[in-house]
Amino acid sequence: MTCLVEKTIATLVGTSIDSLLLLKMLYGTLIKKLVNLDIAVSLIMTNLQPSTQKIEPLGMLKQPLILLKK
Repeated sequence: MTCLVEKTIATLVGTSIDSLLLLKMLYGTLIKKLVNLDIAVSLIMTNLQPSTQKIEPLGMLKQPLILLKK
């Protein structure tokens, strides 16, 4: 009887540890997705502000310099 109880407890503990590891993995994946989403939203919000900030692409700034050097 004692051996059966010990096996049952070992099985339950093993299952609990496996469940915790799975939860940790899923939680880590969720956090990464939320961080990526936050970065994407930040980039979108930055691109929506050109009316308040004058942002010129680097290529447009280089073109006049190339023309002046020729």
